[in-house]
Amino acid sequence: TPQALIPRPETELVVQRAIQLLDGKSSAVVLDIGTGSGAIALAIAHACPAITCVAGDVSEDALALARSNAEKTGLQQRVEFRHGNLFEVIASGEAFDLIVSNPPYIPSGEIAALQPEVQHDPPLALDGGPDGLDIIRKLIAGSAPFLKKEGWLVFEIGQHQADPVRQLLVE
Repeated sequence: TPQALIPRPETELVVQRAIQLLDGKSSAVVLDIGTGSGAIALAIAHACPAITCVAGDVSEDALALARSNAEKTGLQQRVEFRHGNLFEVIASGEAFDLIVSNPPYIPSGEIAALQPEVQHDPPLALDGGPDGLDIIRKLIAGSAPFLKKEGWLVFEIGQHQADPVRQLLVE
């Protein structure tokens, strides 16, 4: 629907990595930042019955779609949906075993040249600022206080962003 980004094959890699990291855990709590349709949180909840998810999004329309998808998949009891931007969805004292995200990472100047099917996605879900890293910078800078010891931050990035993202993580 127009409310959220259409998940693409690259997002499956993020989900697969998250599931690998959670494998064998008897319980875990996952935060999905910018949940959109809820595809990531719902796929993880489905694959890992011992975990619970908090799924946040700044878009009320996207959250309505995600809640509907949770009901359709029978996962509404294991995924809690919250409205807010990035870490605003976290309650005081909460910490997560895994923070996952498919943030907007397309550089603003490249959006007009994307494939026609991507043009239907909400601009809020695509536009990562001039270099595509605006939200990624915030994810990296803000995640540590909300990750449990041995916690993970997993997120999707663009094709040519590995080196700058690696540098942000090192810094």
